[in-house]
Amino acid sequence: MSKSQILNFDTTYSTYINSGSVLSPFVASFQLQTPIRKLQRLSLLSLEMPVQFNNVRTSITFSYTTALSVSGSFSISINQTFISIASLLTYINSQIPNIANSSIIFSVSLSNPSQIIATTSGLTAFQLSNFTDKKQFLKNILGYNGTETLVNNVLTASGYYNINLDNFICLYLSNVPHQTTAQNQSNCSFKVPLNAVSNTIYYFSQNTSYTPFINVSDTNFILDKLVISVFDRYGNNLNPNGGDWSFSLRIDYD
Repeated sequence: MSKSQILNFDTTYSTYINSGSVLSPFVASFQLQTPIRKLQRLSLLSLEMPVQFNNVRTSITFSYTTALSVSGSFSISINQTFISIASLLTYINSQIPNIANSSIIFSVSLSNPSQIIATTSGLTAFQLSNFTDKKQFLKNILGYNGTETLVNNVLTASGYYNINLDNFICLYLSNVPHQTTAQNQSNCSFKVPLNAVSNTIYYFSQNTSYTPFINVSDTNFILDKLVISVFDRYGNNLNPNGGDWSFSLRIDYD
């Protein structure tokens, strides 16, 4: 007969693991007091997480050609929280270097307030030529897909902007053998919808319509510790900026 138990975890009492060059509660290890054998299923019952990770996390590379046929490029790194598209565009404009006899200014389009435009002068070509750290960031935030070209000195985004990047996050149990639930990424054990904004506490609890779970694929596996990581929708490690979090699992076993 199958048995189950509910375990509560809080990263305050975990061992942080290096994520890049820093110890992070979003990459944490928990030692179980009593090992559990013959695992069948792990279900996520609740999650309590401060939303302290930045909503914009990317590097952008731009290429240009001036009216004097001088070509060049520059990059802007962005890893901050912005509460409005206006504040984000102000930051981008402040980071654009001086290009002789030329200018580039990003703003919201007056004709379509859902789109971003870059108004230029002194340039014959300007393009968002390369995205690093997953191109989806710039596509989903600013609406640029990298194929736009200047028309009458204006570079108009193909899509609409969205300042709220993360509509879900992924919790990954790296030491538990199982098939992931995400078809397009390997580091997603539990997909957690995210309907919170920065500097709030996000609460997720079990309900009758949606309870994330994984089936353990190795019946000989013994659970004596739990190693969990938090990723964004593109498979990048999130940085909680020091915020601890907690969650509860139901563990089914023989």
